[in-house]
Amino acid sequence: MATILIVDDDDGVRQFLTEFLVSLGHVVCTTPSALVALDLVRDGQKFDLLLTDLQMPDLDGAGLIAALRHIGCQQPMCVLTGWVKTTAVPGADGVLHKPFHLDELQSLVERYA
Repeated sequence: MATILIVDDDDGVRQFLTEFLVSLGHVVCTTPSALVALDLVRDGQKFDLLLTDLQMPDLDGAGLIAALRHIGCQQPMCVLTGWVKTTAVPGADGVLHKPFHLDELQSLVERYA
């Protein structure tokens, strides 16, 4: 069981990911904003794995990962993106392309959490 922080500005995506990951026995914390996620972590929110969307309006996933790495977070961080051309994101441990199959998500979580 891992604590997974999900950051995605799409309510449906957050709900879908949460329901699936909870069904696998994980604890999930979600936020629609990278800036809010950064504040949560600064305020003591613990996580074992970060799953973040790449494209978000306030701060993108790459910026969130860079900011978290800058403040010393060493936990695995993965990007979920619909941008097919994105194969690597600086500081990210993995990239999963939307749409993905649930077994791909489960495999990613098992690899990093």
